[in-house]
Amino acid sequence: MEKLTESLENYLRIIYEVQSLKDFARVKDITSRLNVKTASVADALKKLGDLGLVDHKKYGYIKLTKEGVYEALKVYQKHQSMLTFLSEVMFMEEEQVAEDLACGLEHHLDAELFSKFEELSEFFRENPSIKKAFRDYLAEKGPVKGKRLCEVPSESEVRVRKLGGVKEDKDKLISMGILPGMTLEVEENSLSNDLMRIRIRGFSMTMTCEDAQKVVVTIL
Repeated sequence: MEKLTESLENYLRIIYEVQSLKDFARVKDITSRLNVKTASVADALKKLGDLGLVDHKKYGYIKLTKEGVYEALKVYQKHQSMLTFLSEVMFMEEEQVAEDLACGLEHHLDAELFSKFEELSEFFRENPSIKKAFRDYLAEKGPVKGKRLCEVPSESEVRVRKLGGVKEDKDKLISMGILPGMTLEVEENSLSNDLMRIRIRGFSMTMTCEDAQKVVVTIL
């Protein structure tokens, strides 16, 4: 069978969800849940019918065929897994935001990534202390998280991961030649006078620890 479009996958999932509650769906069930017009539903049902995934006669009930149930179940399971991941692992509390994100992500997960999301969700369920530590970490306030350049000891090589702070802070760092993805060397980190010396592209320069605080790095 040809690959279904994202739109048709959404229709299949909604029909499946409604049918699982009352054994069949109506056009109005779909229009209300997807916020689409009747004409759009009719067009989608014709395409799904031509593919052998739904049985539907004009003005009649809508039911998934056996093959339709199989295809809808794949989409539904991905959707539920993404909802679980977003709410229980990423702690997204806005239900509608999580729902909308899940609707977008579910269409782009290959089998391996889908499996990893499920395993990570299960890992958090089985390790509540780690789950709590991660939630506490997410709740920490601050301009940026991770190992900061100002925390790196002398004679260390690092890779820049990201730049923090407001736009003016990032503009200043970029003007200094510090960019995400680049490698640089911390030649000397003298916290006593709030200055450090780094080497970028073969040139040494000094910078304040206040500026270095906004550079997130990985020590190599």
